[in-house]
Amino acid sequence: MKRWVTGRCVLVCGLVLVFGFPVGAAERATDRLHGFSVTLPEGWQVRMGRYGVLLSDFESFVLVRGAPRSAPGQAVAPFLQETRYLSRGGARVYFKGVPGGLLVVAQGLRYPWEFAQSLGRYTLTLSVPQARTYLQGLSYEAAHLLLAGERAVLAVSVYLPQDLDRARRAAVLGVLRSFGFVPSTQRVPYTPQPIYDPVLGLVAAQVPVPEGYAFQAGVAPQGNLRFPAFSLRQGRKLVRRDVVHVWSGGVQTQFGSNAQTRLTWNGSVSAGSGPTCLTSQGQLPQLVLQLWRAETGAGWTLVQAAPWRERSRVARYLQNLQEATRPKLALPGSQTFDLSSRLVMWARSGGLLRRAWVEARSLGYLSRSFAANSFNCEVYLQAVVVQGEQRAFEDALGVSWGVLLGIQWNPEWPVREAERSRAISRMQTEMVLEMTRKSQEFNSWMSRSWTNLLSDQTYVRDPATSEIFRVYKRSFDEGTFWRDPVFGGIVGGVERGSRLEEVLQSGGWRRLEESLSGVPGTWR
Repeated sequence: MKRWVTGRCVLVCGLVLVFGFPVGAAERATDRLHGFSVTLPEGWQVRMGRYGVLLSDFESFVLVRGAPRSAPGQAVAPFLQETRYLSRGGARVYFKGVPGGLLVVAQGLRYPWEFAQSLGRYTLTLSVPQARTYLQGLSYEAAHLLLAGERAVLAVSVYLPQDLDRARRAAVLGVLRSFGFVPSTQRVPYTPQPIYDPVLGLVAAQVPVPEGYAFQAGVAPQGNLRFPAFSLRQGRKLVRRDVVHVWSGGVQTQFGSNAQTRLTWNGSVSAGSGPTCLTSQGQLPQLVLQLWRAETGAGWTLVQAAPWRERSRVARYLQNLQEATRPKLALPGSQTFDLSSRLVMWARSGGLLRRAWVEARSLGYLSRSFAANSFNCEVYLQAVVVQGEQRAFEDALGVSWGVLLGIQWNPEWPVREAERSRAISRMQTEMVLEMTRKSQEFNSWMSRSWTNLLSDQTYVRDPATSEIFRVYKRSFDEGTFWRDPVFGGIVGGVERGSRLEEVLQSGGWRRLEESLSGVPGTWR
């Protein structure tokens, strides 16, 4: 059964807003586009895949999918094939008839790594050898409930660690029991629309656009990388995916500061004076509100902000491993910082309400000296923003769940984007190395030249034999050096245009080239 493991999404960096839709505290999530509703505990997220609806906290997995109605043997066959794929080599399978269908239970399975990969949040971390070793130590079991309808079979699958405690099993059962379908009268029709990347020449993703919504999309830069961004709007309703990069830098002395900031927001660039940075997690909501005020020209008041918290042991392990394996900024002699933050926030402006899922990373340095302090800060921020009128916000939220869960990412795009980014990084590294080499050569030339000048020495070279000599010459002397073509003797301090210079030249003497440093390219 190879279909269910294909199409996994590979991310191009650690900082990518998860493709699944996470929740802060427990809440009821209603998808009005695809027609289902479920209550998600804190730390759980939901993802629409080609194989169905996936609910997970990275430790427990609930999968709801459908299949054409067929004979019991044919209906069970794909699940037996899946069991063999997930088996450690000795899986045990049990069958039991239940009212309206069949229950299939399998034990002795490995961690369903493919499901975790499709959730997106820890895609790169799951590929780290330490993560593979940790996950291989977990033994799983699965239960598949097959319920036969008139024309189709509804399959509800649960994948749990065999050592999961009773309380967490009860929580998974609560998720399963809360799952339901939305009546057709409440569903919103939609049409998939592409996000085209003109640089790579392919479609990055397909977005389900609800009927009546205006759609805009593109691939926005964030440092060396680029990420899809889009906006759907109907009146005052808004569903948007933002890609933001903030750079601030400058020098501060006792006479003042020249701090500058450059903001790139969904591809639009603006500049301003003064520093903008995140040095603590508590500053993230205020930065988002600052951006919204600049966007709308209206005031936004923070109603609530809560961090995303991982609850399961697997998710906490992956989060810690992600932080441990992330490249760190190291600058000797400077105070560096590297801060990551994820939160869900609510804000109000007049009769409008906004909810945002925000993920940000801030890194930079502060270098102090007796003369001046220099600083550099970069903020990488991605957010999903949902806006609607307060009295009808649930309607906007139901549409947003459907849009964000229904995005289909092209697995080829992140791979190609990673290759493009690496090529640019290599080019920039080569440019920096070349600039560093030239700077070192210049510093070496200047140092040697000043040393020789102050010590009344210089280098001379015979243009005919390429021999180089270190000779004495007072720093204020502008005379030249000449060499005897027969005996090789050197005469210095010959005034330019003098009678002696004419005599030496007529006698076959060679005028020597001179350089204070003796570095190639500086002879004259």
